[in-house]
Amino acid sequence: CEKQVKMDRRGCQQPLLMKWVLMCALALCMRVAAVAQSDPTLRTQYDRYNALFDTQSYPEIRAMILGIRVEPGRSRDQKYLSTVVEGRILRVSGDAFAAYAVIDSLPVLPNSADPLLLYAISSERGRIFKALGLYPKAVEEAVRAYHLAQAFGFGEEEVKSLVLLAEIDRHQGSYDESLRKLIQAENSLHAKGLDRNLCNILIDRGNVFYDQERWSMAREQYERALDCGSANGYSALVKNAILNIGSATYYLSDATAAYAYFDSALTQKDIRADRTFEADVMSNIAIIANGEGDVHRALRAGYRAVEIRTELHDSVGLAESLLSLSGTYLGAGNADSALMLARASYELLVGSGSAQKLSEAVYRLYEVYDLQGNCAMAKEYLERSSVVKARLDSVKQG
Repeated sequence: CEKQVKMDRRGCQQPLLMKWVLMCALALCMRVAAVAQSDPTLRTQYDRYNALFDTQSYPEIRAMILGIRVEPGRSRDQKYLSTVVEGRILRVSGDAFAAYAVIDSLPVLPNSADPLLLYAISSERGRIFKALGLYPKAVEEAVRAYHLAQAFGFGEEEVKSLVLLAEIDRHQGSYDESLRKLIQAENSLHAKGLDRNLCNILIDRGNVFYDQERWSMAREQYERALDCGSANGYSALVKNAILNIGSATYYLSDATAAYAYFDSALTQKDIRADRTFEADVMSNIAIIANGEGDVHRALRAGYRAVEIRTELHDSVGLAESLLSLSGTYLGAGNADSALMLARASYELLVGSGSAQKLSEAVYRLYEVYDLQGNCAMAKEYLERSSVVKARLDSVKQG
């Protein structure tokens, strides 16, 4: 779910040719071991991971992964699943490249492997490829996950695979097809008695309307998702819904209304103690303010996000906030401050393993030196940017 306002709605990717009939044809080529059954212990482990992700309980997830890896008697499949979850943490943290490297470290498993593990791997690979913009590969993995879920009666996973396919359609601009799959997913979950999964469908339907600039319809879906998430205790979804409502409010009304909504959200009982979410809200306010040309408000919100992430010892999040602040100064023509913040962001990201964000920091340094007229340094960082980009591209092609 989007967490930030899309200030420039031009340059949307043209949809690739993606027909459901082709996806089904691909699925026919997939061989599934008809007699295989999922290990109940693995199912319990997988459901526990998902419940912790719903509440963004990342320390508990990491502790669970560590325990499974060191405890004697844990099965190979349980350890493989922990690797999948490790990749998922990286992906939801915004580093799909690092997530890909983790998932790619797994061996190729035979079709006779545990079907839930096979599903989890294909589903996560599909989401990683989607994040990387590799949509044909994302479709291939999502279709495989969908048919694994169908074949082995994984009702909830079948619905989630349909939603993933709908998300891929949306990212390619195939809005009608995305909405069709979301309707199919909603009908399926109602038939299976899985109504609690409606929350994600509402978020995704809102995202389709958002991309179509149908602000009122988008906000309506986000508000329904907020109610659904609150009723089911899905704190992560609730926070995304709030951020998206604020973004839709900005386009539907104005910046003042969006600021008021965010201010109100931060006073809610279940939200006000969440410092990470407060930093996310401050980052969104800064983006809106930058779009409005309100440099003072953008800087105030940006520095608040930096302060919070510093207190939380969130080095990657801090680097991202510093980079955002440098962009505000760059837009205002203050190259010296932009350079100081961009360099601080770069230093935090070197060795962090976050190649994608490091690439952004390197390019920002090029932009700042170029603004200063420092041709030698601008050339150096442009070359560095090209090297980092080539490495990232090689990961995509791999």
